[in-house]
Amino acid sequence: MALFSMTVGSAQWKRFMIDCIGHKEEWLEFYGMHLEFEKMDAKKRFDDMMHLLAGVHDLRDYLLWHIQLTRPVFGPWNIESHAPFVEKYSARMSEVLAEHNQRRGRGRRG
Repeated sequence: MALFSMTVGSAQWKRFMIDCIGHKEEWLEFYGMHLEFEKMDAKKRFDDMMHLLAGVHDLRDYLLWHIQLTRPVFGPWNIESHAPFVEKYSARMSEVLAEHNQRRGRGRRG
């Protein structure tokens, strides 16, 4: 198995995130915001989280994708029990995951 190292933000890292992980190029500018979002969830700062999600659509989709990515490993997020979140974003979460899976399928190298 080959191990490699990349600098976050480098051209190589960007290509890896887009081609191998399936990120939208627009999401790369938000890389790191997921950490703050996780902290907000741990503190149940739902109003702040909803405010972030209501802003830039690419940031919203990146964070919704991150929730879905991490749920199988870390379990459900606190905000997933927050009724306004469920009502407003549950359908979009499914759409974001489907879009991601399509990109990832196209981006894979054989």
